[in-house]
Amino acid sequence: MFGRWLYAIGDNRIAARFAAVPVRRVDLCLYTACGVVAALVAILNAMRHNVAIPNAHVGMELQAIACIVVGGTLITGGHGSILRTLLGLAIISNLDIALGFLSSRVQFVNSESRLIVIGTLLIAVAVWTERTQGAPES
Repeated sequence: MFGRWLYAIGDNRIAARFAAVPVRRVDLCLYTACGVVAALVAILNAMRHNVAIPNAHVGMELQAIACIVVGGTLITGGHGSILRTLLGLAIISNLDIALGFLSSRVQFVNSESRLIVIGTLLIAVAVWTERTQGAPES
């Protein structure tokens, strides 16, 4: 039920409110869960590296969005699934690992160029999915 409420709120907040979805309570639960998970990841990362670095994962938001978009979820909303997002995660993580291996052999492949490759893939897939799965012209 909670997942359907999230789906409804993500599609149209006003329509979800008229459909008796407790939008404010769901928002509070979602932001609380997001904060708890972020804090847990920060603690585990600090434990792993024995130091707390405030800007350790700059650019990870691009990879998170890329995983979702490469998995086939429309940027405009309305269509998506967990399994396709996991497929997008597998594709992006394999691409990142391959570029990491390539960076040890090719000098100009560094972290910035890896972000450029992932960003280019993100833009290409977003345009392709919007054209193939987007809403029909009215």
